[in-house]
Amino acid sequence: MSLYQLAIEPPSVFYKQGLEPIAEDEAANLYELTDEMMRAAGIPWYEISNYARKGAQSRHNLTYWRYGEYIGIGPSAHGRVRLKGGELYATEQVRAPFNWLKAKDKNAEVVLLTAEEKREEQVLMGLRTKEGVDLSLVNTIKAREYAEEGLLAFENGRVYPTLAGRLVLDTVIEGVTG
Repeated sequence: MSLYQLAIEPPSVFYKQGLEPIAEDEAANLYELTDEMMRAAGIPWYEISNYARKGAQSRHNLTYWRYGEYIGIGPSAHGRVRLKGGELYATEQVRAPFNWLKAKDKNAEVVLLTAEEKREEQVLMGLRTKEGVDLSLVNTIKAREYAEEGLLAFENGRVYPTLAGRLVLDTVIEGVTG
């Protein structure tokens, strides 16, 4: 089950029609209710907005969260591929479909990622999952502070977000990548 919160932002039709996103507290309450209902049904979380029974997780999506390689094709696509001696590169495509079609033969940008960019991306992606990331990738002092606050947990040399941590995951990620 993929259960993402609907984002209402410019230039979406919902935004243009004057719809406003729900308050953060209400969004958090709905997230907690969703998590409770899914657990009660025997369907645990494995990624911040995805739930599945053991063995039924999306292998396609897990590639992103585990920081594997993938090729992005089409408008707004992005990818991570190893080229030239195993170095990891980021690929990005033009956003607008019409512009992408006009420039399809020359619109890919390929950028060699630095070691720090790779580490930050790996933490950003990995902390979205129940698997979390290797403790060596994060600021351990900050991670331990967050664990004391009930936002992170540790197991077998890995760190992952608790339910409370998932509710403020952007802040947690920012804190442990610094």
